[in-house]
Amino acid sequence: MEEAGSGAALVFPLGALAASASITMRQVPSAPEGLAAPGGGGFIGRGFEITAIPAVVLRRAAWINVSLTDAELVGRTLRLFRGAVLGPFGGPVEPVVTRVVDVQRGVLQVVVQHLSSFVLYYQQSPGPPLLAPSDGVTLNVPGTTLLWEPPADATQYQLQVVPFAGDGPGIDVVRDIEAVFVVPVPDFGEAEPNYLMLPDLGYVWRVRTTTATKGGRDLVETDWGGWSIATFRTPSVTAGTIVRAAPGDNVIVDSLTPTLTWANLNKAVFYYEVQVSADPSFGTDAFLYWELRHGGVTTPPNSYSIPPAFPLQPGGQYHWRVRPRVQGDGAETGWSQVSTFWTP
Repeated sequence: MEEAGSGAALVFPLGALAASASITMRQVPSAPEGLAAPGGGGFIGRGFEITAIPAVVLRRAAWINVSLTDAELVGRTLRLFRGAVLGPFGGPVEPVVTRVVDVQRGVLQVVVQHLSSFVLYYQQSPGPPLLAPSDGVTLNVPGTTLLWEPPADATQYQLQVVPFAGDGPGIDVVRDIEAVFVVPVPDFGEAEPNYLMLPDLGYVWRVRTTTATKGGRDLVETDWGGWSIATFRTPSVTAGTIVRAAPGDNVIVDSLTPTLTWANLNKAVFYYEVQVSADPSFGTDAFLYWELRHGGVTTPPNSYSIPPAFPLQPGGQYHWRVRPRVQGDGAETGWSQVSTFWTP
């Protein structure tokens, strides 16, 4: 869709919208008064407000193709223009992936991960070159080593790793200057496990530096240089590595609130969906228990207990299955093999 006279078009790829909705994009003057652009940059007086009725989430990134005017381009470098999303109530401003589409015509692509308000700003200086991983790459494992090239006079850096639409945990650190940061692979069951990266999920990573010597908590926006921004994707997973632990198949459990446990040969998976139903097709013919469980914090690990407030029926046959939880812009996986048990 394109707003007449705005020099901007909103583009949705196939499958981006989770449901049908009426989408509206209107041009707004800029960011709210008193709000600072990232890294000491300057807003250029143009923004976009995207709304949907009814509200809808994005399953894939969309984008705004923006044609900059001659007045906006004069004396400026095209690659230093950025798009940013406005947080609730007018702040904070969060830079988003922005790519040059057409140098000759001055066209930018501002990547949209949720329907909100966006502004354009000009970054006063380029961010540090990002060396690895390559922009847009799908990783072989759900972890990576981030590499960049800091300026010679830099004293500190800020690194952020943000999942698609903020749908999951991320990283936000300010440290003395380095050129590398290791994002660890999740490792379920270790003495010091980490539960950070989710499967089949797009991540934005961005780095900026400062020459200031004051502590990180005392830094203000104008102390920072420009952001460098890139993306990567974690690998997909399947339910084929999940095996049932207890109860055994077709056994009679000893409670109306049994605990179901499973194991996973893939130790990088820790977040699950669990279904339990008297209906073997898990449809509407019976009450469906459908829950999310972080396998690393359940007791025992990788388990789901029927809640006491909603016990199973006595003398009933029940079926259950598990799959890795995939969210954000990832694709749902299939379910594990169905297991059956009987209540006393």
